[in-house]
Amino acid sequence: YDLVDAIISSDNLMLGHLAGEWVAEHHPDGAKIAIAHLQVAESCIINVEGFWQGIKDTAANPDAYEEVQVVEGGGDTEVTFSAIRDVLEAHPDIDVIYCINDPSAYGAIQAVEDAGLTGKIDVLGKDGAPTGKHNIKEGKEVQSSAQRPTFMGYSAVETALKILNGEDIEFQVLIPS
Repeated sequence: YDLVDAIISSDNLMLGHLAGEWVAEHHPDGAKIAIAHLQVAESCIINVEGFWQGIKDTAANPDAYEEVQVVEGGGDTEVTFSAIRDVLEAHPDIDVIYCINDPSAYGAIQAVEDAGLTGKIDVLGKDGAPTGKHNIKEGKEVQSSAQRPTFMGYSAVETALKILNGEDIEFQVLIPS
């Protein structure tokens, strides 16, 4: 943080919160949840915190939502596929797999398909990437909280110009999801 003048980023707490709301609304009686994480990335840590907060804020009984297992998916399709395949062998009764991005969700979808559990497990991604949108359209992914990269870029240029002109700026701007 000491090396930059400003940070323009997605509101990662909101991205996760939207996914948690979706889970609470579509699994009102609770759910067994696996998370494909990227535990070394601050944005993903915040995102997963937002996911659980979304459930807590939305669900009638937040205690009915169980984190069965967290695996390191690396934000990667193949790594997530292998990790979730192992999760499903140990816990075939999972209801939801929450992934920190859409490439991870694609790996989870492949693992669910290979396990013969298609239609029994909801896979959620993040970012609203073209892959995620395609998977949602095909009914393979149920939700992907979308970032707004064009607006982030616009805001970054606007902030850079203010810095160059010596104007005051806000250090951190979180772009709503």
